[in-house]
Amino acid sequence: MFLLKKTVITWCLISGLMMLPYGSFAATVDGNQAKEKNSPEVMTVDIILVRPLGLVATLCGSVIFLVSSPFSAMGGNTQEAWDVLVAEPAEFTFKRPLGHFEDEK
Repeated sequence: MFLLKKTVITWCLISGLMMLPYGSFAATVDGNQAKEKNSPEVMTVDIILVRPLGLVATLCGSVIFLVSSPFSAMGGNTQEAWDVLVAEPAEFTFKRPLGHFEDEK
């Protein structure tokens, strides 16, 4: 009985995760949609997949910045390294509105 429950839960998770990209793809293909209103599918993909990946990118960028900071200081481009490795991923992860992927600049 336990094996049957485990199999059903596994298949539900697999099929649910396989359907996530389709909702976001359909929302991004429609160019006539209003920019202020995002679909729930895009927001769901953003909160479940993109934000955690942005957090990982920010943390990895911070580690890479710490390792490369002596070399950046010798080259005189510490601020540029900080912006590219830490500030941009952090801004993408924490300051961007939920579901907005367009570059506002």
